[in-house]
Amino acid sequence: MSDQAAATDSHAHAGHDSHDHGLAHVMPVPILLAVFVALCFLTFVTVAIAAIPPSVIDLSAYNIWIAMGIATIKALLVCAFFMHLRYDKLLNIIVFGASFLFVFLFLGIAMMDTHQYKYDVEAWQRMQQGIKPEAGPSLPPPQGPGVVAPTTGDAAAPAPAGAAPAAPKEAPKAAH
Repeated sequence: MSDQAAATDSHAHAGHDSHDHGLAHVMPVPILLAVFVALCFLTFVTVAIAAIPPSVIDLSAYNIWIAMGIATIKALLVCAFFMHLRYDKLLNIIVFGASFLFVFLFLGIAMMDTHQYKYDVEAWQRMQQGIKPEAGPSLPPPQGPGVVAPTTGDAAAPAPAGAAPAAPKEAPKAAH
């Protein structure tokens, strides 16, 4: 090799040889096993809570939030230890934490109006069971923002039960 090629080769890699290109961070096996056991335990807790009959403890309204909370803890364990985020730069941790915050806010806001669909779901379930709509419990009138109340302009109020029907209104006469 010529002197010029050797000088160029050594100059191109000067400073580059000082970096270690091994693994970023080697995790001790006991820590990895502890995280694995914690993940298995949290999975068991999720399944156990979902299997609790409502007659013992009625958590049906909170099942989704409990499951999402446990799933978040599990995701944080995986990211912190298996993805080595615990030993990474602070900026990466902040970006990752902010993404979790925004996902939580998105899901939380989307879940806030699920009670609006409860009656539609119950009616669909009755229909799937072969129960006619009139056989099920009566649905309450819709409420909340965006619901248009019936107008009371010229429309006549409904007659009380057992009352005689009202006489039809006479049409206005056109002027000749």
